[in-house]
Amino acid sequence: QDGIDIAGSNGNTIAGNWIGLNAAGTGAAGNQQGINLWNSNNNIIGGSTAADRNVISANTGPGISINTDNGTSTGNQIRGNYIGTDSTGMAALGNANQGVYINAANNVIGGTVSGYGNVISGTLNWAGIGLNTNASGTLVAGNLIGLNATGTAALGNNGGGITVLSANNTIGGTTSLARNVISGNNSAGIRIDGAAATGNVVTGNYIGTNINGTADVNGTAQVDGLSGVVMSNGASNNRIGTNADGSNDAAERNIISGNNWFGVEMIGASTTGNVVQGNYIGTDVTGLVAL
Repeated sequence: QDGIDIAGSNGNTIAGNWIGLNAAGTGAAGNQQGINLWNSNNNIIGGSTAADRNVISANTGPGISINTDNGTSTGNQIRGNYIGTDSTGMAALGNANQGVYINAANNVIGGTVSGYGNVISGTLNWAGIGLNTNASGTLVAGNLIGLNATGTAALGNNGGGITVLSANNTIGGTTSLARNVISGNNSAGIRIDGAAATGNVVTGNYIGTNINGTADVNGTAQVDGLSGVVMSNGASNNRIGTNADGSNDAAERNIISGNNWFGVEMIGASTTGNVVQGNYIGTDVTGLVAL
C-alpha cells in the first residue's frame, strides 16, 4: 500500500526520504501512494533545504494524499520536495495519479519562504495538483508545476497543472516567492471546475512560460495542451489577476502566455461572475514581446 501512512497522529515531520525510487534515485520502485495523511493535522512534509527534501515519485496512486472522514487533516505543509521526478529533479519519474491530492481544508503546498516551493511534475494520468471538493482554504505558492527543478524545461503533467474543484483557495500571491510557474503540461495550466469551485484567487503566476517569464516552455506533446486558465461547469465568482478592490496591482498580475488554445477560457452558461483583470495574456513578463 503506502510508502508512509499517518492516520490520526499529528505534528509529524517527514524529511530527507526517497519514496517510490530505487536506491540510486534514478528508477522506479513505487508504492501505491507515496505518503498518505488521514485525519492528521499539522504535519510537515519536506523543508527548506536540500537535506530536508523528499523525492516522491513513481507511485501507482498520488505522490502525496491528504484526506479526512472526520473534518480534520488541516494545517499540513508540503515544502521543498521533488514530486514526480528523479532525485536530481531533472528527469520525470511520474506518479500515476496526482502529484499532490488534497480533500481536506486549510493546507499549504509550497509557501512564501525561500526553499519552500515544490517541483510537481511528470504525473501520468491526472493533474500535478488536485484539490477536491473539501479542499477549501488551500494555499498553493512558490511551486514549479510541469517543469524541471531549474524551471527551464518541461516535465509535463499529463492531466494539467492544477485542478480545483473546491472554494476559497489561493494560487500564487503578491511576491516572487509566492509565484507558481505552471507550464509544459499536456492539459490546462489551471482548471477551476464545477459549482463548488467559487471564490478562488489566482494571482502573480507565470502560466505557460519559463521561470523568468521570458519564453514559452514546450511540453512533450504540445505547449500547455489546452488553455492557460479554464473555468467551467458552474465555476463562479473566481478572480484571475487584480486584487479585490479592482485596482491593477502589478504584483498580482499573472503572465498567461505560450498556451496552445486560449489564455483564459470560460465555458458554460452557469460559469458566471468571474473576474479576469490586470494580466498579461500573450506576452512575456515585460508586456512588450509576444509569446
